[in-house]
This record gives sequence, C-alpha cells and structure tokens, in this order.
Amino acid sequence: MNDSLYNDKIFEEKRIGKISFRWSKWNKSFEFVRYYKNPYYDDRDKYTRTVFGSYVTNEGTVIDESSLKYPEYCYTIAFFRLDDYNEPRVELVGDRVFDLCGEDLLDFRDLGKKVWDDYHDLRESQLREYINNKNQT
Repeated sequence: MNDSLYNDKIFEEKRIGKISFRWSKWNKSFEFVRYYKNPYYDDRDKYTRTVFGSYVTNEGTVIDESSLKYPEYCYTIAFFRLDDYNEPRVELVGDRVFDLCGEDLLDFRDLGKKVWDDYHDLRESQLREYINNKNQT
C-alpha cells in the first residue's frame, strides 16, 4: 500500500451500493453514511411556491428549495476516528446500524472491511496529521 497520506486513492470517497465512506467537514472526521432517494428531487413544477421561497407539496409538507437540488439525501451511520490512544475506532451513531438490512447491511460490512484493510497499515501519526490538515481547511 502506498504510504503517502496525500495520495487521492487512499483517502478518496468509497461507495458500495447505498453506503459510502467519506470525509465530513461538518463532523471533522471520516464517516460512513447511507444514501436514500430524495422524493422531492427535481419536481419543482409539482409544488406550490410560497412567498418565503419554500415550496408546499400536495400533502401540505413544506420543503426548502435546496431539497429539490439533490437526487439523494444521506445520514451518518458511524464514524472512523482515532481514540485517545491513537488507535482507529469505528463509533456507531446510536442504533442506526441496526436499521440496516439486506443489501445495505452487507454493503456496510463489506465497505467497513475494505476501509479497515486500507487504513490499518497507516501509522497513527500519518492519520492524525491528515485529520489535522483536513480540519484546518
């Protein structure tokens, strides 16, 4: 495995099915997320625009214009972080992983194994340096 942390292949986003591993600027760590279809994507013509710039569906749901821009939404399942001893850890977010079933559960397992295999050889200081650099951007 290439030892350079700045090699795009090492830290690029990885996805299997609806499960993805990526860097989160918001959480300042790596995370596993599950994507799901955005039911409002690109259906602006079906909704009534309000004076506030939002939209109202036929069912009465108020949605923001940004909800119409992306074909998928996602939520975090788990984080991949270094603990106090600089050991890599997977931290689950509540019980979200238990909501996964079928292909999603298998994809999470397979992607988690791939990430673990890709990263377990990195020296702790390299991973910490990468995270610190990402947090400064």
